[in-house]
Amino acid sequence: MTNLDKLKLEFNNKPFLSEQHFLALLQENELEPLEYYNIQNKRKILCTVRDVLEILSNDIDSYRKISTEFSTVEAATKGLQSRLQQVARQIRELSLQENKNENSQFAVLFHS
Repeated sequence: MTNLDKLKLEFNNKPFLSEQHFLALLQENELEPLEYYNIQNKRKILCTVRDVLEILSNDIDSYRKISTEFSTVEAATKGLQSRLQQVARQIRELSLQENKNENSQFAVLFHS
């Protein structure tokens, strides 16, 4: 599975953005789209997922056309916000684990 495949899998292979947009966002997050995915790329993949969700939050109508389980704009907005919070939490947890694994003498007090 490539990094691009993993990103698409995060969105259940639904075409929220074009493949060209997915490729560009992966590259912005320092990932080669066609390289094989490995667990060390998980945080960068999640950052890319966050970027896609932020783009979608600016175009709720397009999001609702593809993700049809939301009957109202408000429900779609809440669903996107919930997913964004979940992804942000996962990114924070992975960042803290990475810092912990570096055997740093200093603890991370605040992390955005």
